[in-house]
Amino acid sequence: MPKSTEPAKINIETMIPGIASQAKVAIRLHPTPCDNVPEDVSKIGGRFVWPKAEAWPQCHDSRHEYATKPPILAPVVQLRAADFPEVEFRPGSDLFQLLWCPVTEDACDELMAPAPFAFWRSLDDIVERLDFEPPTDASDVIESYLLFQQCIPQPCAISPERVREYPVISMLPDELLDPLPEEMWDTYQQEEVGPCPATKIGGHPYWIQNDDTPTCDCGAKMDFLLQLPDWEYTNMDAYQRWIPLEDRWAVNAYHSDRTQEAMLDVLKPMRFDFNHFTKYVFVCRACESWPVKLIEQH
Repeated sequence: MPKSTEPAKINIETMIPGIASQAKVAIRLHPTPCDNVPEDVSKIGGRFVWPKAEAWPQCHDSRHEYATKPPILAPVVQLRAADFPEVEFRPGSDLFQLLWCPVTEDACDELMAPAPFAFWRSLDDIVERLDFEPPTDASDVIESYLLFQQCIPQPCAISPERVREYPVISMLPDELLDPLPEEMWDTYQQEEVGPCPATKIGGHPYWIQNDDTPTCDCGAKMDFLLQLPDWEYTNMDAYQRWIPLEDRWAVNAYHSDRTQEAMLDVLKPMRFDFNHFTKYVFVCRACESWPVKLIEQH
């Protein structure tokens, strides 16, 4: 079902001259749990279209010292270029697939972020498809897994919506930031004209802390590609601008009973449990392979 984001109640471009140059269009994905999403469409989680000639990948990181065998990667996001013509795909590809290793407690960075794996493909090249269902349980891999279930998304259909957004106010260029009166900071934040905090492609990262844009191993600054939070909406007691009109009912349900499945389908549709961390995926378009890096903030 299509969802609609409420426009900001103020015109920030008339209030802050020059900020229009900082505007970007983000594509909200509005994930909705669905068990029968076709394998070859844009979606989150579930079964991905995969070449029969390739085995479903595993994580062979030597730091998996507690695993009895290499963990199988979890399908996270699949995007088709036809659905997102404004997004730059790797040349020759029209299908992007993000997988990550969900076993994180012994082969990870200091924040225990899942290791990402990106695949850029041409859908026409997948003539024969692999008949394989990625597992949803790690009991045969590791007995004590900390974040396995929490890192596997519930299969979701998506309903893309384009929204115009601006950076976090503290990250505006100095020439825009320095002249601002103190009350403008409050207005900017209260009216939620900055980045959308929900699941999205592109736009501005909804940084919870400072700008943490990574640098690729080649030395190039990486491009923001995806944002994956555990909760779709974080500001449920304030202005609620980023909560679609169709979903406002779920906020009341959240305050009365936080276990309601229908409410969780709206506010936490992918069933990630990142302990309020948000994952940010970046891509290097300067490298031939277009590698990705995952950053997370709490």
